[in-house]
Amino acid sequence: MPTLTTKDFWRERHLVDRRKNLYPRPWRRLLDCELDICFRRYLPPFRGKKILELGCGGSIWMPYFARKFGMEVYGMDYSDEGLRRSREILAANEAQATLMFGDFLEMSSHPQAKFSIVFSLGLLEHFADTEQVLEAFVRFVAPGGLLITWTPNTCGWIIALSKKLNSAVEGIYAPLNVPGLVDVHRRVGLQILDARYTQPLDLSLLNLSRWNRLLQGVSYRLFSLLAPPLIFLRRGLGLSLQSCRLGAGILLVARNSG
Repeated sequence: MPTLTTKDFWRERHLVDRRKNLYPRPWRRLLDCELDICFRRYLPPFRGKKILELGCGGSIWMPYFARKFGMEVYGMDYSDEGLRRSREILAANEAQATLMFGDFLEMSSHPQAKFSIVFSLGLLEHFADTEQVLEAFVRFVAPGGLLITWTPNTCGWIIALSKKLNSAVEGIYAPLNVPGLVDVHRRVGLQILDARYTQPLDLSLLNLSRWNRLLQGVSYRLFSLLAPPLIFLRRGLGLSLQSCRLGAGILLVARNSG
């Protein structure tokens, strides 16, 4: 299947990962806020069940699933460096997960277990054939289980600006929007429970990797000042601005009806 990134792309990304926050911060990051709201709504009925994160390299969410919901956590990635970083994050949080080295596209035809929840964060958008990738995702989901997918809003202005600031971004994203993703989820037999644009004006998703580290650091610190009022509107007042142009992310929750 045509992919828009390479193993070297992910290897380099994981090698330069120096994040200090190794656990979600829903009151400080817009993405963490949106996902925490989603998980608190949909995961309680699956407490203690199996959850699989596809593309789990460097994930801060696996310890969250284990600690907050007592779930039996699994992760899959085809990057040695990504899995190493995941082990470090799990150890820092004193959490347990079963990590699997492999390509989900090759393993999905004969998954060893069906999972109550399958989650992916920033994975689907890196493949040209969205429907074929979703079909692979679904093969891991038990009947009645949920598929939760977050992707950047690649048709919005945040990604458009990233492409202007960093030409390397140009070829790594498939064009995705909410109506198109809803349609393809339904074509692979999933029942849509939630589909929304997330994180309006979330400048932290701008790709500034071509800038020097000092300028990146200053820029992201300034961007972080915009997050608290937006998080208050979303979390405190329950307001959600749905904008294809301004939304930085897309979140879908779908059930495998079997």
